Amino acid sequence: MLTHDSLKRDVARRVERIQAMMKEKDLGALIIVGQAQPGGIGAIRYITHAHIWGGAAYAVLGADDPHPWLQVWSSYQSMWSRNETTTLPDRVESPDNIVARTTNLAKDYAGANKRIGMVNMNKLMPVGEHAKFVKALEGYELVEVSAAYDAIRQIKTPFELEAIQQNGAILDAAMDVYREYARVGARYWDVCAAVEGYIKAFGGFWGRTKVSTDLSPYTVPTHKDRRMAEDDIMNFEIVYESPWGYWLEMTTVFSFKPLPKDVQAMYDGYLLAVENSAAAAKTGNTFRMISDANDKTLRDLGFPGRRQAHARLSQHRAGRQRWSQYSQQPRFCVEIEHGVVVPSGDNSGE
Repeated sequence: MLTHDSLKRDVARRVERIQAMMKEKDLGALIIVGQAQPGGIGAIRYITHAHIWGGAAYAVLGADDPHPWLQVWSSYQSMWSRNETTTLPDRVESPDNIVARTTNLAKDYAGANKRIGMVNMNKLMPVGEHAKFVKALEGYELVEVSAAYDAIRQIKTPFELEAIQQNGAILDAAMDVYREYARVGARYWDVCAAVEGYIKAFGGFWGRTKVSTDLSPYTVPTHKDRRMAEDDIMNFEIVYESPWGYWLEMTTVFSFKPLPKDVQAMYDGYLLAVENSAAAAKTGNTFRMISDANDKTLRDLGFPGRRQAHARLSQHRAGRQRWSQYSQQPRFCVEIEHGVVVPSGDNSGE
């Protein structure tokens, strides 16, 4: 069951797995770097349930302390995270000197060992902040362990799987809201607002709804006063965070009239590509096999062009990974984005 108490129990088990990795690598402390940007929050959120919308944050974990510290650059955001955190609320802080407080905590945990693990230091930390951390930790060995940390969180727990499935159900129902409000003459922004209001009622804090009407995958918010027309063919997309912090994308094609034959053929081709890709997404197969299943389906149907499909690991907001690196692991959540470039050079919808 998805409750805050069950989340706290789940996070406690995640911390235990991270600490086992730390001991294996002889680390006394771990500093996890976060930035309020897509792909920048997941690592600290994994063990703190942090919620930030701007600036930097750092989580500090000791090898034997089950309660991580969360350092947030603004007091406003620290209050928000304190209300939702899975660690001890008094361990969520907004110090005047965030670098000094973060590094001092890490040094206290490291002790005579003087080995501190770093997660996302090279990926997310600005150059200036990087220099401050290196100076503050002079005399300590900084060990890059981002790959080891990500390998742990890429395997989803039962709680995470249920949370991701929940968001899929919410977004699927939100598509029905779009269908209910869409009509000729309706303002796109009004229809999208109804969809987002439905999602937010479940606790999804932020996200966006986007549309293209030219069969392009480049879905964006429309002009404020644009209204739905009888001939519009809408590629409608929802990108939204779940009540528990997992981002999903969902896309549909909507039209007031039957689709033209060529568009219907491409639409049917994508649906078949989704089925074939999903059939290939099983333990033991590589991501390349999933991608190839997509490509072969579309090419066999007569849609030539360079390959556009790719798979992503879902880990809060995961980036693209090497195709075969983790192919043997169960409990992955793989997001498959389908696409093809047709001879005219126009991109079809994902």
